[in-house]
Amino acid sequence: MIYKILKLLFLFIVSVILMFMLSYIRAFDFRWHFIAAVIFGIALYYFARWKFRDFWLPLVIMLIPHLIPLTHAIIYSMPLDHFWIVFPGFIAVPLAVLIAHVLSHQSKAIKYAAYSVFGIFCLWIGFALIDQLIHLASFGSYSGLIEPVPITEISLTNEDGTLFEFSKTEQWYLLDFWHTRCGYCFKEFPKFQQVYEKSLDIENLEVFSVNFLLRNELPSEISQKIHDLDYGFDNLFYNGTREELYKHFRVSAFPSYLIVKNNQIVFLGSLANAEKFLNKGGIKL
Repeated sequence: MIYKILKLLFLFIVSVILMFMLSYIRAFDFRWHFIAAVIFGIALYYFARWKFRDFWLPLVIMLIPHLIPLTHAIIYSMPLDHFWIVFPGFIAVPLAVLIAHVLSHQSKAIKYAAYSVFGIFCLWIGFALIDQLIHLASFGSYSGLIEPVPITEISLTNEDGTLFEFSKTEQWYLLDFWHTRCGYCFKEFPKFQQVYEKSLDIENLEVFSVNFLLRNELPSEISQKIHDLDYGFDNLFYNGTREELYKHFRVSAFPSYLIVKNNQIVFLGSLANAEKFLNKGGIKL
């Protein structure tokens, strides 16, 4: 009896460790976290069936750590915008276990067909739906298209501290809001540089990065860092609080890409969606 309890305890501890490993993947990429969790769930089910004659109790013991985050999110009312991003990952393991169990008594032909369909479904969730959910949580929309927001206060500066003003003509502006502690912001810079280089041949489009200055940071240091990384785009700066940044530009996540026209914010979203928006507006990148 003691041996059986110790064995179940060992399974529980191993499952907790694997849960944290999956969480580590989630910290870098929600999409691959979902795919990895599905694969893990199917492997968990077949491991329990292979190793134990009465496999339900060990299976439930191994599932408990993966149900705790979902239960915690529901009980403590995680904000809905963030909940829907992590929800696919939360249910991936129990969902995969359920699918594996349903298919375990089917013929090989049905298994192959069902797993193929399930695989395609999981890829769609991982690389299409989750991207849309992330965009919704970060920017408040699936596409970036928003009701025009007038810019009522000049709050961006050049490196020398002079105020930057938007033209009230038909000029388009693409702005990349970022800060120095945002790793993903730096990851996006090569793509942003490509957009900047294309914009040099477009007369009515100007492209700027906008650095959200953190405590004790100087614009000259930020510009030098961008120069050292061999990026050519021009830098603007925002020196204020996050609350003020949201009030002025509706930016709450980094990086955020804004498109400004006629002194109004007409787009807030990802770089990929910003390019699509500009293309629809006649700016061919």
